[in-house]
Amino acid sequence: IFKILEFCIVLVVLLIARFGNEGHIIGWCTGDSLTFLGIGCTVGFAIIVPAIILTYLLGATPSILEFIINLIGGILFISMGSTLISCYSNIHNIVGGLSIALGIVFLVDFVYLCITTRFTIIQTTRTVRA
Repeated sequence: IFKILEFCIVLVVLLIARFGNEGHIIGWCTGDSLTFLGIGCTVGFAIIVPAIILTYLLGATPSILEFIINLIGGILFISMGSTLISCYSNIHNIVGGLSIALGIVFLVDFVYLCITTRFTIIQTTRTVRA
């Protein structure tokens, strides 16, 4: 359920960022760093989250990589949202607020995975014949 919610919010953020400025891309405030952060986060996670949903549909279980993706996604989207809120227009505030909400969803998903997932370590030994 968290992944579907994440996908919906990522898609909304991506579409608003792409078409929200009267059909044009929104300006990512000042500086190239925020532009790379905003576009990179939204496009990257618009690809990653559906891929994770697809692996669940194919019967996979959570991996350590998903923990890392959720933690990084939470940090990136909260940082992107907090910098966008400091911009000057309403569209930036909307995208910033949605990004912060998305970052919180990623962090809640991370905590949920930490609580519910149990990993087993399988140790094998090899014997070497001389």
